[in-house]
Amino acid sequence: MAIFPSLEPTARNYDLRSFPVTAATFANGDQTRFRWGTTATSAPVVYQFEAISIASAELIRNHYLGQRDSQPFLVPVHLWRLHVDQYQIIPADQYYVYTAPPEETPIGGGLVTVSISLRASL
Repeated sequence: MAIFPSLEPTARNYDLRSFPVTAATFANGDQTRFRWGTTATSAPVVYQFEAISIASAELIRNHYLGQRDSQPFLVPVHLWRLHVDQYQIIPADQYYVYTAPPEETPIGGGLVTVSISLRASL
């Protein structure tokens, strides 16, 4: 099982997990919601790595090329820094998949800003 490279993000944005739900609206305007599982899923997260070296950006790019959007992988604990522990946000055995290729923005001087988008895998 692959693990994301050991790089420290400079920013992270995430949403909490949610249950898979669909809604059905009736002709009179009433709505019923159906929950399709007992396990919360999704948990999208975006990590940003500002002003990292081209070699570090290549580690992220190579990881993406190995995993793409279908191969789940673990996220190291240090990516959840600033929380008492990572399990406040995700369960211990949570895997992630990429939702899009990494976005790279060269900033000059051999430095790059990289942003990656992930979501929790089932």
